[in-house]
Amino acid sequence: MATQIKNIKSYVFLISKIIQSRSIKTTNEINIVIDSMHGIMLTSFLYVLVLLNFIYVKKIQPKITIVVEKKRKRFYPVNFIFTFFKNVEYRSLESSNLISQDHKLDTTLKENIKSIRDFKIDGINYGEFILSGYIRNTRSSPNYQARTFKKHITKSLEYWHSAKNIYKEKKFDYAFMSHTSYHTFGSLFLNSLAANTFTVVLTPDHEYFTARSYSKITDFTNILRNYPRSLDDKTSSLVLKPENINMNKIEKYFNERITGEDKFFEGNYQKPIKNFHTFFKEKILSKSKNYKKIVLIASHQLWDDPLGNYKMIYDDYYSWLRETLILASMNRNVLWFIKPHPAERERGTNESCEDIYNEVLRGKKNENIILLDSGFSSSSIFRYVDFILTVRGTISLEGAASGVMPVTAGTGPISGYNLDI
Repeated sequence: MATQIKNIKSYVFLISKIIQSRSIKTTNEINIVIDSMHGIMLTSFLYVLVLLNFIYVKKIQPKITIVVEKKRKRFYPVNFIFTFFKNVEYRSLESSNLISQDHKLDTTLKENIKSIRDFKIDGINYGEFILSGYIRNTRSSPNYQARTFKKHITKSLEYWHSAKNIYKEKKFDYAFMSHTSYHTFGSLFLNSLAANTFTVVLTPDHEYFTARSYSKITDFTNILRNYPRSLDDKTSSLVLKPENINMNKIEKYFNERITGEDKFFEGNYQKPIKNFHTFFKEKILSKSKNYKKIVLIASHQLWDDPLGNYKMIYDDYYSWLRETLILASMNRNVLWFIKPHPAERERGTNESCEDIYNEVLRGKKNENIILLDSGFSSSSIFRYVDFILTVRGTISLEGAASGVMPVTAGTGPISGYNLDI
């Protein structure tokens, strides 16, 4: 199940309904594990409400295991609030000891560094989570020979086996998690599913929360749209029933999204700060007639979770952008627009879309490849282009909704709906 909700009351109700879909034990005690690594007080507060719901509504006393990344973080306010419950223990993914098998795995992985994406542990692909975690931490292209990368592998394996031991020592009835991705969250999330623990993932964002449940590892690995914020087939079939479709709400949300008023997917990034129509008329219109097609290359926030959930052809967003620019430079019959993700100016990066643009072209004059300002809204560009090239991203959904076909290099929220190539 995957769904989106807007307030705290609705969240607690939703979690209660999800729990009710499971057969509750007849005993008055259950074991719950909570990922408290997100570091957001609101998330912890919502977990508290869910626990209170167990105690006072369902009359069930939970035994609670709070998992933190580092031991000292149990004293942070976002985690300390759980000490008011009975039967609470804190566990850390941080460990000072790796057993000999772990060390062997660590050494083997370092010797075969380029096979990181295919690295499996306990039969589960963990390599993509390791790689995503490293890219997010460094906010740049992965350097497989760097000491920091080798240390990152060791840390990732440490987290994996710490998480594995948590589930080996106790059988949990429920797991509440704040994310699925990166080496930190992925180690606990994947081990939870491997143990067949009923797992609810909550991802907060501004006014909204997204909740999705998974019962087993194949609920994540074998599902096309497996990200918590996307719709699985069951939820999608319910949402897309004609009686559930409200075109007025859809149009309202779409207009909020493209104008930057959307409060869910950080829509403020979309707020235009420059007028693309004027730019096109003054700078592009006269020469656009010399090309057969106009294509928008929509870059991603390059360091943000390329592999932790959906699948993609390339090793990461950086590789995709480099290869796409190389191919674009070979085709002079097409006018190419390259647009950096607007989050680059909001969140920052150590290797930007412009850096890669300059690296690939190396100062060569390519009049048919134009780097746009990220301040142009994507929707204002759609009317001028024939296709959109991206890996996934919400721009693929926006483009499809605007009548522009997205050509994607990976799975994403619109996969399986015949909206992309």
